[in-house]
Amino acid sequence: MEIFNRWGRRLQTLNNINEKWDGKYKGNKCSQGVYYWIANFEISDKNGNKINKTLKGSVTLFR
Repeated sequence: MEIFNRWGRRLQTLNNINEKWDGKYKGNKCSQGVYYWIANFEISDKNGNKINKTLKGSVTLFR
């Protein structure tokens, strides 16, 4: 998963489902506002075939 600001700057890359974003970029608190995320992952269908998926969304950061 990748987290972006409204100008498209990547703020964080998460490589594990247990990782989370703490609302910071380079150790500094990000401003309140809307941030965007893209998650790329792989699932298996009922026959065991691998399927690549991409989900996109937004999150609002409150301070």
